[in-house]
Amino acid sequence: IGLPTPDEPDGEILDDGCIDGKDAVIARIRSAEIPWRVSSGTFDAGLVGTDCLLDHFYSSIGIYGGFAYGRIAVGENQARLAVACKEQSRYKSISDFPTGSIVMTERPHLTGAYLESQGLASEIFWGGAECELADFQKRMFEEEKFAIKVIEGAGAQQLQDNEILVYVAESGRRNDNYRLQEIGKVCDIETLLLINENSLRNRSKKEGLQQLIQDLDRVTFSRETEGLTSPA
Repeated sequence: IGLPTPDEPDGEILDDGCIDGKDAVIARIRSAEIPWRVSSGTFDAGLVGTDCLLDHFYSSIGIYGGFAYGRIAVGENQARLAVACKEQSRYKSISDFPTGSIVMTERPHLTGAYLESQGLASEIFWGGAECELADFQKRMFEEEKFAIKVIEGAGAQQLQDNEILVYVAESGRRNDNYRLQEIGKVCDIETLLLINENSLRNRSKKEGLQQLIQDLDRVTFSRETEGLTSPA
């Protein structure tokens, strides 16, 4: 279970680990790792948000169910990959920001596609020293592009007044905690059940995986009849 962080008591940190079940091992890992681990056959199945799946191409994966994302309850906003900036920023839309502006995200390809849909060019900065980022940002300004900076979590804490953040928004709580304002949406997010196609063809695993699909369908239906939209 996620635990509160010192700087965000209402937030969560990832608690990696494995649970040995009767017939399977259940692992909790970073969301971004799930599609490629299922694709590679390290895991036979995984539950992950659409944003993680759509940001890269993965082979040998089948999608066998869609469910409400995270802890969203009836009446709350749809989970989404949101575009935000500081509440006190003078900019009110993505097009208000000057070229050369930094866009921080864990989903660089989806972010780039969103910027392109807004008529804005961009390039991805994959990491390096701050001096390298400064040079990269200068070049982006000269080429009239936005600089997409790839991060691993904690984007709200890192965000500066003149920067943009693309992140997963389940509710408005993070916006309130870090005084963010949403200025756009990349896409809605739901949870997908991914299954490795080779595992599904494996006679020793096929029955168990098919049972997993059926069980999740039943649990989701049961929860929805109780007024919830999440199988959790």
